[in-house]
Amino acid sequence: MQAGADTPLTERVTHEAFAAVRPEQTGPMADALNGIRKPVASTTLDEAHWNSTTVTDGDVITFLKDLKQQPGGNISLSGSITPTRTLLEAGLLDELRLLVHPLVPGTGKRLFPHGTGRAPLRLTTSATFSTGVPDLTSPPA
Repeated sequence: MQAGADTPLTERVTHEAFAAVRPEQTGPMADALNGIRKPVASTTLDEAHWNSTTVTDGDVITFLKDLKQQPGGNISLSGSITPTRTLLEAGLLDELRLLVHPLVPGTGKRLFPHGTGRAPLRLTTSATFSTGVPDLTSPPA
């Protein structure tokens, strides 16, 4: 979760991966995640058992518009390609933060699949973690 964010929005797959291990963990980050609201954008998940988790009806655009009107800090979206695409196309992302891992799996979903319309971005911040992973921050242009 990014600094300044107090709401981690995920989709079902990422939520299930986090929920399988995070509730049992302890420490500052685990305690923070276990205590905050955790919306899940899903059309296939009926209920979530991790505390403070709510499941949307799958309409992530309406849900995010409503969520942005509520008090709180930033909303982060991690590891969730489908909602990221949807929100980027709808113009609802204030910032796109990409962590580029130095590997090419050769399979899987692409963030920008073939045929995607232009999404002008401008790089405002970049840093490289000690692991060699670049952290690129771009608001939509």
